[in-house]
Amino acid sequence: MNEMTRIDAVRGMDVHARIRSAAGGFNEGEQAPPSRPRGVTAKEIPELRPPRFERKRATASGRIPTARECLPHRPPVGPRFSPVRGRRRDPSRPQLTGRITTRMSAAPGLGQTRINFNYGNHCTTSADFLDKSGRQHFSEGPHEDSWKRWLTVNPCCTDVQFQPVKADFEDQHGNRRTAYWDVGIELLGSILLFGEIKADRSFFATEDMDAVVRISVAALREENIAFVRLHGSDFDPISAETIKSVFDRRRTAFDNEADVVPLKDTIDASGGSIELADACSILGGHEAEAEAKLCAMMCARHISIDLDLPLTGGTLIRRAPSPMGHGALRRFLTRFSEAA
Repeated sequence: MNEMTRIDAVRGMDVHARIRSAAGGFNEGEQAPPSRPRGVTAKEIPELRPPRFERKRATASGRIPTARECLPHRPPVGPRFSPVRGRRRDPSRPQLTGRITTRMSAAPGLGQTRINFNYGNHCTTSADFLDKSGRQHFSEGPHEDSWKRWLTVNPCCTDVQFQPVKADFEDQHGNRRTAYWDVGIELLGSILLFGEIKADRSFFATEDMDAVVRISVAALREENIAFVRLHGSDFDPISAETIKSVFDRRRTAFDNEADVVPLKDTIDASGGSIELADACSILGGHEAEAEAKLCAMMCARHISIDLDLPLTGGTLIRRAPSPMGHGALRRFLTRFSEAA
């Protein structure tokens, strides 16, 4: 399913009902049954699923491939470290049993509850200002970076917060554990998701991580919120580069009256979509500058660009879907903010 088909599906479906079904089939006002104890994956949620490069589609209808697509195909490289399934549990982390109580807390000002940003990490760390959340975000490793870029670019995502919640778990025997969920996401229709980002699905198979996921799913079920497992392996190299090219130009300046309004009027008059080359001619100026403006407009949720293939003159551009409500993630976090 490409980007355009995914957005069309969002407009014509009950998004709440479908995501609730994927999370366990619960209805408004009632708890979800424990049919999905490990949560859901991005592949089960079309609005969240990253674009995927398809070579057959790239060569169809006489399309001229980009230089990146002409490179020899190489099998994807797995993570440097891959945990063994069923690995022994870390004895320093207690195993919770019986009835478990959960206490969630958000950082004052709705910032990050934990910032592991130092020069002693075994992985890369980065920081970026995201307009959707209106603040700086710190991330660890390349896989959190990939999801940060996609959630910023994705027009179906209306808000994103990294490590916004600290969850303290305690069982009936007094054993305690703490989890910092990697990301909080708000999708179209005020759909809320919290999740963990790992390099590969094998990381979720370890006993420690599996226990955290199960407890988190049960805690969020009481709030009618789904827990999602996000994998870095969901991104292929070509699509990841395409997303990054849009993300890197998100700060390009554009004018609402002179750029956005004429572009949207042309899209509407053309039946709902135009090609990137035509959009650049509408904006005027140098082609590279006009394309950068289009990337910034997508990050600002004015338009939607098909990212299943690298950007060319024939790439389709449409209006971004209507937000259909906004602010649910902020309201949820405010309930648990220590400053509230």
